[in-house]
Amino acid sequence: DAVNEIEAVVSTQSTGKTVESVSLETNKIAGKFLVKLVQSLDTSETLKELRIANQYYSTGVGDEMAIAKALEKNTSLCKFSLNWKNGGSRNTADRFIMRNNDIARKKRRGLA
Repeated sequence: DAVNEIEAVVSTQSTGKTVESVSLETNKIAGKFLVKLVQSLDTSETLKELRIANQYYSTGVGDEMAIAKALEKNTSLCKFSLNWKNGGSRNTADRFIMRNNDIARKKRRGLA
């Protein structure tokens, strides 16, 4: 059940376990649960990749805006996939992912 998977991921992130990649692609996860998942990542410093594209249920504009806003608080996520329908939300999310990639590159080079 996809809802149980999301709850497990959310609880793992909140307990500080080291998970670097999560793929929940091609499931039947509703937009409100995807929003909850991404919002739970605001304190995660270990997750580098989250793939939630190709869901059976499409996300609405409000869900996409909430996901993009939630990505602003995360500084570790460097790869993110979602089938965006709202161009503004996609651009916002892309900016935050690029920022995170810049942060990761600076850490690798010892500049941060």
